[in-house]
Amino acid sequence: MRDVLSLLYNIVFWLIVLRAVSSFLPGLQNNPVLKFAHDVTEPLLSPVRKVIGVVRLGDAYVDLSPLVVLFLLNLLRGIL
Repeated sequence: MRDVLSLLYNIVFWLIVLRAVSSFLPGLQNNPVLKFAHDVTEPLLSPVRKVIGVVRLGDAYVDLSPLVVLFLLNLLRGIL
């Protein structure tokens, strides 16, 4: 059971990282792998984004929800 949870954690972790990095590359939005990453991670990120919103840094807005979700997943992984 622990191996399955660890595998699931790793998959979700890398999909969130992929999604966050790809957000800086606007030409890749139609990529099927990125669409899959978006579809899988959005149910995790959306509720956090609604609570914390986005942070404005000068003229740019930064979505911190991937960072918060990764932190919470890591915390949960440590508990389990």
